[in-house]
Amino acid sequence: MTANTADVPYRSFWTYVYDVPHKVDWIDAGGVRTRYIEAGDPSKPTVLMLHGIAGSLENFMANIGPFSKDFHVLAMDFVGTGFSDKPDKDLFIADYIAQVDGFLKAKNVEKASLIGVSLGSFVTMAFTAKYPEKVNKIVMIAAAGKLVPAMLAAAVKPDTAAIAEHIRKRRISTVQNPTWEAVREMFDELILEEKNKIDDVIGVRQSIYKLPEMPSSMERIVALLSPQAIAENLVAQEHWDHPKVPALFIETPDSHDFSYDICQEVKGNPNVTVHPIPKTKHWPQFEAPETFNQVAIDFIKA
Repeated sequence: MTANTADVPYRSFWTYVYDVPHKVDWIDAGGVRTRYIEAGDPSKPTVLMLHGIAGSLENFMANIGPFSKDFHVLAMDFVGTGFSDKPDKDLFIADYIAQVDGFLKAKNVEKASLIGVSLGSFVTMAFTAKYPEKVNKIVMIAAAGKLVPAMLAAAVKPDTAAIAEHIRKRRISTVQNPTWEAVREMFDELILEEKNKIDDVIGVRQSIYKLPEMPSSMERIVALLSPQAIAENLVAQEHWDHPKVPALFIETPDSHDFSYDICQEVKGNPNVTVHPIPKTKHWPQFEAPETFNQVAIDFIKA
């Protein structure tokens, strides 16, 4: 576990929110019992934060407090993971869209800005394409879900297919043997600098992966990562060429993965802003929260 020394300030998920009024609760979101966290004044514009594949709302603990000063902030656990329901069915983008829509309705939110990480960004763009009238602005972190050039007949680049298969195998192997070391190794691919792999990041994910229903649920979650499922669930090119609402893409120049490629391809498109955050990997909102919070808050407020 992480050693604490006098010159390294102690960090935990709690230190980000211990002085922030908030609540954690469960709500029926279109038939899915959904865990969520809520902070900020409900009369202010809503921001909904959506985490990555097989993750949880804790992705955003470094962002909830700063955003809550200007917004009504919500973050939720996707169906199949975290502490939300884990149905016995394969999960695809339509399932996440339905959960997000049900969640917003349950919270009486007619319109929100969406912030998504990885799978959350995939769902963000897909939800916006289907319900543009329900979305104010979107922030795409570790962007996913785009049909990119040079695709094969299966509609997946070889490198993209390989990445998806690697993620699938890593998530399954980790949930089958969720030791501290195995979970921490998984985060080597998500977080660039060692100092940001704090114990809470590992401990909360380990607790989730130790839930007795998670091994079977993980199989349902990663069904999306097959080449056929990726091809069938991708967001149409037109929504990337001209998003229906203003879109901020967070570029991570020190992590040249599929999301970096997407950022290069959308630069200059109407309604698109691309902002680089260096020295981060897949979680810039957690690795560089001061920078991310300022950039994203200013974008949504503008």
